[in-house]
Amino acid sequence: MKVSLIVTILNEGQNLELLLSSIWAQKSRADEVIIVDGGSRDHSWEILQTWQKNFSKLNLRIFQKSGNRSVSRNFAIKKAKYEWIAITDAGCILDDKWLQNLKKAVLPHPSGSTNQRPSPLNGEGKTILVLAGYYQADAVTGLEEAIVPYVLVMPDRVDPKNFLPATRSMMMRKQVWEKLGGFDEKLSHNEDFALAQKIKKNFQIKFVRKALVTWIPRGNLFSFFRMIYRFALGDAEARIFRPKVATIFLRYLFFISLLFINLKLEIIVFLFYLLWSIYKNYKYLKKFKAYYYLPVLQVLSDAAVMTGSVIGLYKRFFHL
Repeated sequence: MKVSLIVTILNEGQNLELLLSSIWAQKSRADEVIIVDGGSRDHSWEILQTWQKNFSKLNLRIFQKSGNRSVSRNFAIKKAKYEWIAITDAGCILDDKWLQNLKKAVLPHPSGSTNQRPSPLNGEGKTILVLAGYYQADAVTGLEEAIVPYVLVMPDRVDPKNFLPATRSMMMRKQVWEKLGGFDEKLSHNEDFALAQKIKKNFQIKFVRKALVTWIPRGNLFSFFRMIYRFALGDAEARIFRPKVATIFLRYLFFISLLFINLKLEIIVFLFYLLWSIYKNYKYLKKFKAYYYLPVLQVLSDAAVMTGSVIGLYKRFFHL
């Protein structure tokens, strides 16, 4: 089976070499690698040109295309020569068997015989058109370690039957992209989640835990806030409703109401809330220093979600 691997980048000079090296190191390489630069102002384009020149066997095709990530992803898929489209993101490092495991999930040998013709069917007899790979984080500092459970689906929380594909690690046939109209080019944030929702309604998704990529977490509080803000903004722009968002708004309305009723009770309740933020995620941490960040990240993420949701709804309502 022939596979086109697509990636979109913007100012990824700091991590781009790590991604390219992991693409080169694949046990089963893509038949072509298409990388679209959305207008980087750092040295990303020079890195791509160097790799294209020095690693010809990678079959790297590079393009520059102004616009948001949805525009770049659609452009890349249009340029793809092959029917199967593998997708990952800048800021990720691919496991060396990432693409190999995605391919195996599409073409299993039900009897285990190497002589049998592979069948693109899963155990339920439905054609596999979309595969959702998995991801982990490469956390170095205590802050990065604390950020991970706020951003990724942790292993003990994975539901294979309902795990949605994300552009960090996924593969699909081009016909899926065509039928769904591609990535919504009106969406500059969280566009892959919007597409994943459409995929879930129309196609069978297979979760492939072994198709693993390593994500590099944000290194400071401002970057974390901006990332969560963009997620919430993207959801609001795409009219995606998450019950958890409503819960956050109700939670802070309750906190505000307590200010007018009993200040001491307000302080006690909020302290318990901060302790809860530690309790729910402490098991994912190894560094003791990371514990101190959990309450800060909880409040920051709440603020980012509420801000992004309000602004996203405003922009959607007034068509900005």
